[in-house]
Amino acid sequence: MNITDKQIDYISETLTRNGIQSKDLKETIVDHICSAIEADHSQDFETVYNKVIAQFGGYSSMKQIQKETNYTVRAKKMLQARKAYLIAYSATAAMVIVSALFRIMHWPFESWLWLTTFALVGLFCIPLYCYVKYMRHTLKIQR
Repeated sequence: MNITDKQIDYISETLTRNGIQSKDLKETIVDHICSAIEADHSQDFETVYNKVIAQFGGYSSMKQIQKETNYTVRAKKMLQARKAYLIAYSATAAMVIVSALFRIMHWPFESWLWLTTFALVGLFCIPLYCYVKYMRHTLKIQR
């Protein structure tokens, strides 16, 4: 069975109405549904479409796939933020050590190093720490 553009638009709109928001996920599901419909040699689109949706587990399983996709995307963002936090934390620790060395040795610019260190803590470390904690909390709730 050949599928028309109008039928593809119908499938896409139906998925949107049933909770699939991600564009990439929707395109993938539409592709799988179209492939399954084309493999069937029946002439009635509605019958074959409903049969294929039932084979995929219905719209509820597609909503679950959307939910898991959202969870995975949020988890990846949280891991990226955690890496950035660890880098900022390491840089801050190194700057504290260097600033202390400058202070002990009475070298010039030690006050600028301390200022830069505290600015790094205030502008990067603390906000990233709070963001990572927030993301962990929301991911636990979402699970």
